[in-house]
Amino acid sequence: MYGKSGTKGKVDVDDASVFIARFENGALGTFEATRFAGGNKNGKRFEINGEKASIRWDLVNMNNLEVYFADDEPGLQGYRLINCTEEHHPYAGAYWPAAHIIGYEHTFINLVHELMNGIAKG
Repeated sequence: MYGKSGTKGKVDVDDASVFIARFENGALGTFEATRFAGGNKNGKRFEINGEKASIRWDLVNMNNLEVYFADDEPGLQGYRLINCTEEHHPYAGAYWPAAHIIGYEHTFINLVHELMNGIAKG
């Protein structure tokens, strides 16, 4: 790592890490963090894959989900893009009309909302 003076400094954080998890229900998960993924300025993604379907979400494109269903017709199989800004999607109805995206800052409002509901409901 280069400092302001152009000299190299000590790197004291992991450049890459990966771990495998086994969940209580027996499902396996992999988790990865790296500073080497070129082109990913702020890539924070979740992907869940199952026998019959998959879903993925990326913070950089936070208003969309990608879903895949194995039982779709063979000629139509592939990921579908779902824009989650319709009022029947969780949280979206609390902001703007459909197709008007919510931003990163709204996630904090949603978190506080869930916290307060959790406290109120015990």
